[in-house]
Amino acid sequence: MKTIHFDITDTIRFSEKNHRVTGIQRVQLRLIADIVALAGSSNIDGIAFFDRERGWQSFDLSFLRSETEFNATRFLINTGKLKPSRFPPRTQIRQYLEPFNHQKKTRALKKALIYLQALFCPERLRQNTGLWSYRSDTPAGSRSTPLPPLRQSDVLAILGGSWEIPEIEELALRHHAAGGRVAVMVYDLIPHTHPDFQTEHVRKPFNAWLEKTPRYVTDYICISEHTARDMRSFLANHASTARVIAVPLAHEFPGYARDHEPRPGTLQQLRHKIPGPFVLCVGSIEVRKNGLALLQAWEKVCQVLGLQAPTLVFAGKIAWKSEAFVAHLHKTRYLQGKAFVFESPSDEELAALYNQCLFTAYPSLAEGWGLPVGESAWFGKFAVVSTASSIPEVCGPLVDYVDPQDIDDIAAKLLRPLQDAHYLATRTQAIGQARLRTWQEVAAQIHGILADGAGHG
Repeated sequence: MKTIHFDITDTIRFSEKNHRVTGIQRVQLRLIADIVALAGSSNIDGIAFFDRERGWQSFDLSFLRSETEFNATRFLINTGKLKPSRFPPRTQIRQYLEPFNHQKKTRALKKALIYLQALFCPERLRQNTGLWSYRSDTPAGSRSTPLPPLRQSDVLAILGGSWEIPEIEELALRHHAAGGRVAVMVYDLIPHTHPDFQTEHVRKPFNAWLEKTPRYVTDYICISEHTARDMRSFLANHASTARVIAVPLAHEFPGYARDHEPRPGTLQQLRHKIPGPFVLCVGSIEVRKNGLALLQAWEKVCQVLGLQAPTLVFAGKIAWKSEAFVAHLHKTRYLQGKAFVFESPSDEELAALYNQCLFTAYPSLAEGWGLPVGESAWFGKFAVVSTASSIPEVCGPLVDYVDPQDIDDIAAKLLRPLQDAHYLATRTQAIGQARLRTWQEVAAQIHGILADGAGHG
């Protein structure tokens, strides 16, 4: 019987430097967890290239079924990459202290405090920093073992970002040469189709990887019809017999019901930061997400509504090519207090933000799917979103659309639900009654493709 080997090298490397996962890593783990829950772990395993000394390792993935919210330290221990310790991983500590690298005394004090709290009050450390430690008596979960040669009947499934990890390509080439199947999940081709939206250090390795994939990929699993069209267009100039299959992602916000209500403590902390009504924009803060245009449109909203204008809240990590966005915030003093950045919220905080907002905005210039649009619907919230790329596939007629290049259009579409309470209530009610797609449904479809070759090209 075939075994499906899920490569998660990228998530392990990401987890060594970050205590939370976002984007591709988040989607990948959600799908694998649901596939394991659906099919069991007897013919499914996780694999990763640990390092030059240990090479490729294999491990049981059943621990993912009980993960309610991702924790990097626990994840690394369960995969066998990290041994339990009373201190958080050094790479995560360095990443946490990075903003203080030019303040040597402050950095030294914060570092000392991390180690002291890890020793004497680890719960406070978790609350204050998000860093975790696991003592030696903590169950280590599954242990990794060296990966044996893959059989011809096995499937190598690469659901993450592999373009900067040459060892994955080498394994895929060997497996394909031996007659095995290699399935790759494609989230978008933005570095290829929209090179200006990415930095050189992302664009160059991604495009080099993309050019090589026709040599070994048998199945491209694309997260939207738009991405599938981009993939087919690329392959038209390459000798490839690979299938291109579109599997739309979910609306569900994993771990939270559609009628979720925030815990009182979480709600209190949120309202301390954002006391009044607000409109929410979720996603990493980078040029592609078009945050500067949204800020400029919100200035027009504030000109119309004056003091009655809600706060515009950005929830996400400040990322590449965000300098113009940050400069505009500082220049306008955060739109005179009408803009707020909630950086890197936890799942619980993000769920509370969705629950409490008036509606959401998502004027992105290019996407492979558009998770925040679906998540907004999951929590019953109307959205004003871009017409670009795949975004209209997420919620169809349930949301309103803007030209992301037109500041006046964005402002006008934002003003309508703010000025017309009946319109907002009607649109919100329609979303609450809509049937939405769960991650279990997506996982079942992907498992069918990997296990049986089912799917439509």
